[in-house]
Amino acid sequence: LQFYTQGLKRQRAGDPALALVLFQKALAIDPAFAMAHDALGITYTNIQDMVRAELHLAKAAGLVDRVPESERHKILADYNLITRNYEEACGHLQVLMTLRPLDPSPVIALANCRGFLLDFENALTYARRGLKIQSSPLAQAILARLQLLNGNLDDALAGANALRAAGPAPFAALFVAGRAELLLERFDDAGRTYDAM
Repeated sequence: LQFYTQGLKRQRAGDPALALVLFQKALAIDPAFAMAHDALGITYTNIQDMVRAELHLAKAAGLVDRVPESERHKILADYNLITRNYEEACGHLQVLMTLRPLDPSPVIALANCRGFLLDFENALTYARRGLKIQSSPLAQAILARLQLLNGNLDDALAGANALRAAGPAPFAALFVAGRAELLLERFDDAGRTYDAM
């Protein structure tokens, strides 16, 4: 449990490399640890390794009969997100928000899910609500991505640049910054951003 907890802290701090190692150590101790498979899958999505992400999220989904209700909804939401069953995923996240009202994770995940459904108004509302509960680099990157997708290029770029100024930015923040710079016709800036990836 210690490796899993430390992995969650590193994941939320925007350090996927160390989070991966810690989740793998947790699974080496207990290969049937459903939430460690889920967390490892989510971390793989954050570094754009969707094959490994889906593998671990499927393993977690196969173990939901062993976990409490809130963990079951989290795992099923994450699995449905990776398999692009967004309506199902959003439903699990709504339930999870009710079960864990002070946890920012389901709120941010619901923002992401609503964004996949192109419901940007609600997606942005949930992202801001999640950030009010607890800010994190990943949640800030999700807000910036949603702003970009909604056409708020200046806000998206400002959010991504704030993350870059604060230290090593999540890949998603660099991606948002580069896209926003291209759309704003700041081609030299975009080139430097893409070179930094």
